[in-house]
Amino acid sequence: MKVLRSSAVAALILSASVALTAKVPTLAIIGVNVVDIVDGRIVPNSTMVVRGDTITAVTQDRTLPASVQRIDGRDKFLVPGLLDMHAHIEGNEKSWLPLYIANGVTGIRDMGADLDFILDEATGSGRILGLASSLQDQILDDAPGDWPFRMRVKTPERG
Repeated sequence: MKVLRSSAVAALILSASVALTAKVPTLAIIGVNVVDIVDGRIVPNSTMVVRGDTITAVTQDRTLPASVQRIDGRDKFLVPGLLDMHAHIEGNEKSWLPLYIANGVTGIRDMGADLDFILDEATGSGRILGLASSLQDQILDDAPGDWPFRMRVKTPERG
């Protein structure tokens, strides 16, 4: 009886996970030119498969299930997300973050801002279109530490 009950629970869990997995939308961008930054070349006529919010495949194989939504990527290019490694966006995040996304920038390194506010409260809430990743650095200089994100550095060792 105990084995039967365990098997029933396992079957219920398995069927629930299959049902949840089936509801995640899958789409494929077909016929697109992929910019391969590792090899420094363009891979023509490629297919990128996205399941939910995750890229699951980039291939030249076009064998796709009939249920996959297709997007025609002919004469278009896919590039990896770009990074802005020196940004100052605090106070301008409502206008700047959507512009970053529109121009392919998916991550920033802000050089002295309250990124907890920008990324958690603003973009995390969905009120502002935001970035996939970000880093925060303090400003390192010899000026007085009157800015909350500044670290005073007077010697090479401290730097």
